[in-house]
Amino acid sequence: MADAFGHKYELFIGEPSRLIEVHNEATAYDDDIPPLLKAPNLRTSSLTGGYVDYLTVDATFRKITDPIQMIAKIKYKEPKAGASNPQTAVIKLFNLSDTTLESLVTDALVLLNAGYQKDGEDLPLAFVGTVDHVSTQPEGPDAVTTLLCTEGGNAIKSIRFVDSYPEGRTYNFILLQMIKKFKDNGIPLGRFQESDRTTQSVKEQVAYSGKLAKILTDLCDSLDYVWFICKGKLYVQPKDQPRATEILRITPENIIGKVHPIKNKVGIPSASADSAVKGVKFTTFFNGEVGLQSYVNISEGDFAGDYDIKKLDIHLDWANGPWVLKAETEEVEYYE
Repeated sequence: MADAFGHKYELFIGEPSRLIEVHNEATAYDDDIPPLLKAPNLRTSSLTGGYVDYLTVDATFRKITDPIQMIAKIKYKEPKAGASNPQTAVIKLFNLSDTTLESLVTDALVLLNAGYQKDGEDLPLAFVGTVDHVSTQPEGPDAVTTLLCTEGGNAIKSIRFVDSYPEGRTYNFILLQMIKKFKDNGIPLGRFQESDRTTQSVKEQVAYSGKLAKILTDLCDSLDYVWFICKGKLYVQPKDQPRATEILRITPENIIGKVHPIKNKVGIPSASADSAVKGVKFTTFFNGEVGLQSYVNISEGDFAGDYDIKKLDIHLDWANGPWVLKAETEEVEYYE
């Protein structure tokens, strides 16, 4: 079946603290950046000069792959504040061994890489999070294990932050301490975008004590910032500024069906021809590079242009298909 559909996946299960951020060698790409990944602002490693572009696991993780049947439904939605509505995944695995079942426990970390046989050993990351609930039930002749997972689940639920800062400390400094706390608990930084708001200093001593997620949300709200976790990494950025980031080219042959407009109907009758196009939605074959941290470029057609991803629904069925993602976007009009 894998040969027929070309689908390929790897699911790793282990301790959250064992997740590793990998720094590629400086020769990560021999030539220009591949056409699919038009990314003039790829973050580089200060250690190697190469790209910091994926997470990996150590030898303690258990690996599940084909021919075990796997179905995953993953939902990403850009938050309006902090990660009060974190990204989620429902992953189903068929007929697991007793030994593997023993490793599937609440709060275990799961890392799902998915792509195609042609990708070889370098499958892109589809989801990384922790298990909130696990159950195994019979479905016909099969025993199906269902994992309900949340990105950053353990961190959001349990990490506490206690510290105080004197007058004169910048918000940059304070935010970086919170970012470090996430990194120390297995969630490395994807991107932190500074602004004139974060370079300001506190006017008097401030103290924090409580759950890190709540404290970061409150601080971001006060600065008109937003934070979220996507594919295992933390992003902290202004709410009101489009961010310079990866721009992924979506070509017509990768789109399933048509690109549909999303119209801004605020104050305008829905049937009016005057309602402006706010963004687009489309379905494409699964591309693990697409996430909340990236923009997409529709390369041709009536809706050609750059778009900011607001919502993703990913459906992966290894044995039977589909192997797709559905995206809802907003048009990007300018860049910082």
